[in-house]
Amino acid sequence: MSAKLKKNSQTEASGVMSFEDQIELFAMGIQSCSCRLDRPKYMRMRKRREDSEVRRVSAEAKLKEHGEFYFDGSVTYELLVRDKKAGVDPLRLECTFEAHFHGPKSIAPDEANRFLQTYFKIISWPYFRQFVSDMTARMSIAPLVLPLLPEGKED
Repeated sequence: MSAKLKKNSQTEASGVMSFEDQIELFAMGIQSCSCRLDRPKYMRMRKRREDSEVRRVSAEAKLKEHGEFYFDGSVTYELLVRDKKAGVDPLRLECTFEAHFHGPKSIAPDEANRFLQTYFKIISWPYFRQFVSDMTARMSIAPLVLPLLPEGKED
């Protein structure tokens, strides 16, 4: 899989390309994933009439490897469904994606890390979103649907 990131029309018009415009996603895939469901506690939480369910998604991106014209990164997502009333987390899903990126010029580690923190979370979000929906359906519970785009900063 190879995909150039969409170029910003403003940088194209000026003839100067930003660092982000020059990066090419070469490969991406799941490195690991896990799910945990405490079905009795989850079903008790869902049967209650009051709003006691809280969903929390966290994401952590890391620079794994860096070379002159490439870098590898990972992003780990975790979804916790918390029962406020009982004080437990009856559902937890975690997934780590890894990716390999190429660039046409020498890439500094701080540039690569900034790219991962900003863009890799956006690039990988649809894959995590699908993972959550698919795995919750396979658990024989109502599939959870996450927003189309990740929300702002996580806790």
